[in-house]
Amino acid sequence: MMLSPVYLGLIAIAADVVFTGLLSVWMRPHIDKNRNGQIDASEVTRISDAPHDVIPVGKSLFDITTVPLITVLLNAWQFAFCYGLMAILTCNLLLPADSPISWIAAVWITFLSLIFMCAFCNNGVHVATAHMAHFVYYLCGFIPMAMFKANPPESDVWILALVIVARLALFVGMKYYVWPKYPVFYKLNPLFTRDPQDGRLIPFSTPEMVEADPELKATLHRTVNFKKAELGNLTSLHVPFPTYEILNMNVSSWFAGGAVVAWIVSCVVTKAAIGGGNVSDAVVFGSVAAVSVVVVGVFVWWVPMKPEVSKWITLTHYYPRTTATLCFIAGAVLVSTQLVVARKGDGAALGVVIVAHAFHLIGMGLYAFAYAAVVRYFGFAASFKRLFSFVGGHGGVFIVTAGSRPYV
Repeated sequence: MMLSPVYLGLIAIAADVVFTGLLSVWMRPHIDKNRNGQIDASEVTRISDAPHDVIPVGKSLFDITTVPLITVLLNAWQFAFCYGLMAILTCNLLLPADSPISWIAAVWITFLSLIFMCAFCNNGVHVATAHMAHFVYYLCGFIPMAMFKANPPESDVWILALVIVARLALFVGMKYYVWPKYPVFYKLNPLFTRDPQDGRLIPFSTPEMVEADPELKATLHRTVNFKKAELGNLTSLHVPFPTYEILNMNVSSWFAGGAVVAWIVSCVVTKAAIGGGNVSDAVVFGSVAAVSVVVVGVFVWWVPMKPEVSKWITLTHYYPRTTATLCFIAGAVLVSTQLVVARKGDGAALGVVIVAHAFHLIGMGLYAFAYAAVVRYFGFAASFKRLFSFVGGHGGVFIVTAGSRPYV
């Protein structure tokens, strides 16, 4: 007798509770090395074991440069969506539609894709991110589950939501137990502002300054709690990361932007939300293209490149606007063609199927790029250990000297 999705979901949650509990108990002593009940800066990994200049523009993929705090906050949900999307599209290819546990496997494959994102693609962002923020960003990564071909029936779809929320709640709960009292990012990272005239980096704070200056600490505390008086700091303060992370952030966030636009427009045009329609592929693709032109024109090319707030400056050597445009197009083409294939099945035009799979392969290249970059930077073994803080650091994410060179 085949179990219903509800019973299977409840069994999956129970197994998840046991697994996460055992893993947490095993990990805690390896993380809180001094057994003082909190995570100190000396127990948090840092980006480099050698001093680095933080420079205004990343020329090499492995240079340390900066990105505005607001960019990290906004792009994080986008690149989480991107890696969730690639996981689900891959699941649609590999998992059988008639298996009662395919949707549970898809949940875990998506979660592991997001773990890969934290381990390799944006590890510096991961280290600087608070526990509860991981819940929000990973939840965004699960939005593409709506595209999975073998979800529970509509009457039982609530169990899918419950399994996802339970997985994320257990994940975040584990983080609070294994990494108790985790330091805020400004206690790990030096922060900078940029000169509005020439883009030079101006040191704003270091973890040592924050500990020694209660007023500075209070200012940054109000900033991360989105207090009105300090909201300007979200755009003016810059956080340092390796250039390859910022480039990956730019690529995956705009890829996700194109995917979201294509998804929304395709659903509106075909009335997919209420059961489908008979709109031609040309109308769907034309509508997606028209909206994409407007979005890219406004948000990529029209928005001014202000040195003090723009991540475009940081990536000058990597043609950031051109890269953003191409990635947006790739995301839009991928999702619009995938939705047509899902809607028409064997009736989809061969050319559409080929394009859908080709752009899926292009999207999968994000994994390869991120993995190659981080392994080249840290080495194979250390790149895995860093995710769980098995590699220690001291005094912050990395040691820096203040950059003061202009961006040109």
